[in-house]
Amino acid sequence: MVLAWHSTLGFHVQMSTGGFSVWSFVCMFQALYTVRKGRVASHQRWIKRLVATHYGIVAVRLVASISFSVASLLGGSKSFYNNETAAVQQHYGAFFWIGFLLAVGLAEALWV
Repeated sequence: MVLAWHSTLGFHVQMSTGGFSVWSFVCMFQALYTVRKGRVASHQRWIKRLVATHYGIVAVRLVASISFSVASLLGGSKSFYNNETAAVQQHYGAFFWIGFLLAVGLAEALWV
């Protein structure tokens, strides 16, 4: 949440980073709650969701790297390729949402 609050990359990055952290806390507290109630299977599902959320951070980097590479191969603007602040602000929020939703969605569909 601290990173979301202090992000200089714009509102979309703040919202997606905040979404990451809120969902992480929800998963963590649900996992603790269910294990204390003795519901081990439910606890395991919440832990898998938590792990998938943290893999979302890796997915964000992959989505951003692939997007920057494809843009440079297709002759994208130099500012986008050189990671200038305005271009990063314009696109990185979308990269965060795509990475987060991709990781959590795949985990829900395939793992949980």
